[in-house]
Amino acid sequence: MINPWMQLFAQPWAIEPNALGVFMNRLQSVKIGETLSKLEVAYQLPIAISGDVATIPVSGILLKTVPGWMRYWGIAATGYDEVRQMVAMAVSDPRVTRIELVIDSPGGQVAGGMEAADSIRAADAVKPVSAIVEDLAASGAYWLATSARQIAAGPNAEVGSIGVFMVYHDTSRMYEAAGVKTIVIRSGEHKGMGVPGAPITETQIAADQEVIDQIAEHFIQQVATGRRMTTDQVKPLASGRVWLAPAALSLGLIDALTPHGQAAATNSTKQGDTIMPDQQITTAPADPTAGDALANERKRVGEINEAFGDDPKFALEAVANGWTRAEAKSIAFDRLKAAAAAVPKGSTGVPYNDSAPDADGDEDFMAKARELADERKISVTESIRHLAAKEPQLYARFLAAQSQRPLSVHSRSKAGGRVVA
Repeated sequence: MINPWMQLFAQPWAIEPNALGVFMNRLQSVKIGETLSKLEVAYQLPIAISGDVATIPVSGILLKTVPGWMRYWGIAATGYDEVRQMVAMAVSDPRVTRIELVIDSPGGQVAGGMEAADSIRAADAVKPVSAIVEDLAASGAYWLATSARQIAAGPNAEVGSIGVFMVYHDTSRMYEAAGVKTIVIRSGEHKGMGVPGAPITETQIAADQEVIDQIAEHFIQQVATGRRMTTDQVKPLASGRVWLAPAALSLGLIDALTPHGQAAATNSTKQGDTIMPDQQITTAPADPTAGDALANERKRVGEINEAFGDDPKFALEAVANGWTRAEAKSIAFDRLKAAAAAVPKGSTGVPYNDSAPDADGDEDFMAKARELADERKISVTESIRHLAAKEPQLYARFLAAQSQRPLSVHSRSKAGGRVVA
């Protein structure tokens, strides 16, 4: 029989400790055989779209991915992979102009959390993201919340538990008392740590403490960045405790109180402006520490969105990786060239001749790409990939023409269809 308790415990956790204990006790009551461990359960992502708002629930234990047997046994959990999928769906849906994370979670695994938080931050650069705490946003759940531009919570909601931990059980004395001696044949001192019956050494503990400290630094940096605080301001708060929302508001961990945990209105007249009715919330004083770095970051994000508005997935990637607009253009162009190079040079149509640029090649190619994008309801970038495979000669002339002029990105939102770096 597979023992999920042993599989899950000895790893870094960003979770409220009592919740982990309840979770592990629940797992111990579950009987899992080889067949059930491979069970796949049909599951529809719970994202909901109402008007122009996409609501993404983040509830239960947070795991890198939720196995089917947990769904089968009704264990409340959300996968970080599911959060990323729902965020991507909201960003790509043309009906959606803003995104709300509705959080009620004690946190969970460290694995997968940073990537999910990064996807939320990148999405916020394209469409405003707010986080609403219903009852609890602890540890890993709070980590996700800090990637939103605004966090609101009901008066009785709990927020915080900033920190990480992992647990090993040294069962060597118990085994010894039972007359059993565990011998671990290992290639290095740290291999086999935590094997039942084997003693855990101080050196092994120190090594794992180093890992935990490094992950904790990542957590602190995430909070500092998301909450526009310094790391020195965050460190005293990273004790692992939780606060009720009013105290969390005074500490700068959230932005607003909402009656009964209801979502605060976040109708934005333009990117970066959030409007909330005074009768529904109490806001914390503005933080004066956000300076030129934040302004420059917003400028960079705005330029990326402007240049790649027709390809939100690439825009998200560019924002998340910290690329400038010029870098993003260069990378997009290199990818298209690589895609074209992978297409065999055909023998039909105009003979392939990469030494004879056609001045109109790029306009003809892009006109067809735009038509294909309209026809298939896909982004221009995606239509370029399809068209490059279908008409490699025309695409070759397009590339040759592009090499003779400044790098450009095509967008129907700009006059003449061209934005020149």
